[in-house]
Amino acid sequence: MKITFVFIITMIGLSACQTISQIVPTSVPDINFPDTPTVAPTIFVPPTSTPLSQSTPFLLPSDLISPENIQGLQELAILGKGKINNFRYSQDGKLLALATMRGIYIYDAQTFMEKKYIPTEDSVNFVAFSPDGKTIASTFRKGSVQLWQVSSGGY
Repeated sequence: MKITFVFIITMIGLSACQTISQIVPTSVPDINFPDTPTVAPTIFVPPTSTPLSQSTPFLLPSDLISPENIQGLQELAILGKGKINNFRYSQDGKLLALATMRGIYIYDAQTFMEKKYIPTEDSVNFVAFSPDGKTIASTFRKGSVQLWQVSSGGY
Protein backbone atom coordinates (compact mmCIF):
# COMPACT_ATOMS: atom_id res chain seq x y z
CA MET A 1 0.00 0.00 0.00
CA LYS A 2 2.86 2.35 0.87
CA ILE A 3 4.61 1.52 -2.41
CA THR A 4 1.43 2.24 -4.40
CA PHE A 5 1.05 5.61 -2.69
CA VAL A 6 4.69 6.56 -3.40
CA PHE A 7 4.28 5.43 -7.02
CA ILE A 8 1.15 7.59 -7.51
CA ILE A 9 2.82 10.65 -5.98
CA THR A 10 5.89 10.12 -8.17
CA MET A 11 3.75 9.84 -11.31
CA ILE A 12 1.85 13.03 -10.45
CA GLY A 13 5.14 14.83 -9.87
CA LEU A 14 6.61 13.62 -13.17
CA SER A 15 3.49 14.54 -15.12
CA ALA A 16 3.74 18.06 -13.76
CA CYS A 17 7.28 18.33 -15.14
CA GLN A 18 6.27 17.69 -18.74
CA THR A 19 6.77 20.63 -21.07
CA ILE A 20 4.04 21.89 -23.31
CA SER A 21 5.15 21.53 -26.90
CA GLN A 22 3.09 24.35 -28.39
CA ILE A 23 1.32 27.28 -26.75
CA VAL A 24 -1.70 28.40 -28.70
CA PRO A 25 -2.82 31.95 -28.03
CA THR A 26 -6.48 32.64 -27.57
CA SER A 27 -8.21 34.63 -30.26
CA VAL A 28 -9.01 38.29 -29.68
CA PRO A 29 -12.37 39.45 -31.01
CA ASP A 30 -12.26 42.23 -33.55
CA ILE A 31 -14.04 45.21 -31.98
CA ASN A 32 -15.02 48.13 -34.16
CA PHE A 33 -15.50 51.28 -32.14
CA PRO A 34 -17.77 53.91 -33.68
CA ASP A 35 -16.20 57.22 -34.55
CA THR A 36 -16.42 59.55 -31.58
CA PRO A 37 -16.78 63.24 -32.19
CA THR A 38 -13.83 65.37 -31.20
CA VAL A 39 -14.50 67.96 -28.56
CA ALA A 40 -13.62 71.49 -29.45
CA PRO A 41 -11.63 73.37 -26.80
CA THR A 42 -13.60 75.85 -24.76
CA ILE A 43 -12.82 79.50 -24.95
CA PHE A 44 -11.32 81.00 -21.79
CA VAL A 45 -13.30 83.99 -20.64
CA PRO A 46 -11.36 86.15 -18.20
CA PRO A 47 -13.17 87.39 -15.07
CA THR A 48 -15.27 90.46 -15.56
CA SER A 49 -16.63 93.01 -13.19
CA THR A 50 -20.09 91.38 -13.22
CA PRO A 51 -21.43 90.40 -9.77
CA LEU A 52 -21.78 86.63 -9.20
CA SER A 53 -25.38 86.85 -7.97
CA GLN A 54 -27.76 88.99 -5.97
CA SER A 55 -26.48 87.49 -2.71
CA THR A 56 -22.83 88.30 -3.44
CA PRO A 57 -22.76 91.90 -4.67
CA PHE A 58 -19.03 92.29 -5.17
CA LEU A 59 -16.81 92.73 -8.18
CA LEU A 60 -14.24 90.19 -9.25
CA PRO A 61 -10.63 91.36 -9.03
CA SER A 62 -8.94 92.37 -12.26
CA ASP A 63 -5.38 91.68 -11.04
CA LEU A 64 -3.75 88.34 -10.32
CA ILE A 65 -2.53 87.58 -6.81
CA SER A 66 1.18 88.32 -6.52
CA PRO A 67 3.72 88.86 -3.73
CA GLU A 68 3.36 92.60 -4.31
CA ASN A 69 -0.40 92.75 -3.68
CA ILE A 70 -0.96 89.88 -1.25
CA GLN A 71 -1.25 92.25 1.72
CA GLY A 72 -4.27 93.86 0.08
CA LEU A 73 -6.35 90.65 -0.07
CA GLN A 74 -9.69 90.78 1.70
CA GLU A 75 -12.54 88.34 2.23
CA LEU A 76 -15.35 89.13 -0.20
CA ALA A 77 -17.95 86.55 0.78
CA ILE A 78 -18.50 83.51 2.97
CA LEU A 79 -20.01 80.55 1.19
CA GLY A 80 -21.32 77.78 3.43
CA LYS A 81 -21.14 77.40 7.19
CA GLY A 82 -17.75 75.77 7.51
CA LYS A 83 -16.72 72.33 8.68
CA ILE A 84 -18.50 71.08 11.81
CA ASN A 85 -15.90 70.31 14.47
CA ASN A 86 -18.21 69.39 17.36
CA PHE A 87 -21.84 69.59 18.49
CA ARG A 88 -23.77 69.42 21.78
CA TYR A 89 -27.40 69.35 22.85
CA SER A 90 -28.60 71.51 25.74
CA GLN A 91 -29.55 69.72 28.98
CA ASP A 92 -33.28 70.06 28.24
CA GLY A 93 -32.78 68.80 24.66
CA LYS A 94 -34.33 71.93 23.10
CA LEU A 95 -31.19 73.44 21.55
CA LEU A 96 -28.33 72.11 19.45
CA ALA A 97 -25.02 74.00 19.25
CA LEU A 98 -22.53 73.42 16.44
CA ALA A 99 -18.84 74.33 16.68
CA THR A 100 -17.64 75.19 13.18
CA MET A 101 -14.67 76.78 11.48
CA ARG A 102 -16.70 79.99 11.10
CA GLY A 103 -18.35 80.25 14.51
CA ILE A 104 -21.13 78.78 16.65
CA TYR A 105 -24.53 77.92 15.21
CA ILE A 106 -27.48 77.35 17.56
CA TYR A 107 -30.44 75.36 16.24
CA ASP A 108 -33.83 74.32 17.53
CA ALA A 109 -33.22 70.62 18.26
CA GLN A 110 -36.74 69.58 17.14
CA THR A 111 -37.07 71.50 13.87
CA PHE A 112 -33.36 72.08 13.11
CA MET A 113 -34.16 75.70 12.27
CA GLU A 114 -31.25 78.06 12.90
CA LYS A 115 -31.93 80.27 15.93
CA LYS A 116 -28.64 82.14 16.27
CA TYR A 117 -25.23 82.45 14.69
CA ILE A 118 -22.26 83.64 16.74
CA PRO A 119 -19.37 84.60 14.43
CA THR A 120 -15.87 84.07 15.82
CA GLU A 121 -12.40 85.15 14.77
CA ASP A 122 -10.98 81.63 15.16
CA SER A 123 -12.15 78.10 14.37
CA VAL A 124 -14.29 76.70 17.23
CA ASN A 125 -13.15 73.23 18.32
CA PHE A 126 -15.69 72.34 21.05
CA VAL A 127 -18.90 73.70 22.56
CA ALA A 128 -20.78 72.80 25.75
CA PHE A 129 -23.97 74.14 27.33
CA SER A 130 -24.15 75.18 30.96
CA PRO A 131 -26.58 73.09 33.04
CA ASP A 132 -29.23 75.83 32.83
CA GLY A 133 -28.76 76.14 29.02
CA LYS A 134 -28.21 79.91 29.17
CA THR A 135 -24.46 79.88 28.47
CA ILE A 136 -22.23 78.10 25.96
CA ALA A 137 -18.56 77.46 26.62
CA SER A 138 -16.34 77.20 23.55
CA THR A 139 -12.71 76.35 22.92
CA PHE A 140 -10.76 77.60 19.93
CA ARG A 141 -8.02 76.28 17.68
CA LYS A 142 -5.51 78.77 19.11
CA GLY A 143 -6.20 77.51 22.64
CA SER A 144 -8.50 80.14 24.12
CA VAL A 145 -11.83 79.56 25.91
CA GLN A 146 -14.88 81.83 25.68
CA LEU A 147 -18.30 81.90 27.36
CA TRP A 148 -21.31 83.08 25.32
CA GLN A 149 -24.84 84.07 26.32
CA VAL A 150 -27.27 81.94 24.28
CA SER A 151 -29.97 84.63 24.26
CA SER A 152 -27.82 87.45 22.85
CA GLY A 153 -24.78 85.70 21.38
CA GLY A 154 -22.60 88.08 23.37
CA TYR A 155 -19.97 87.26 25.96
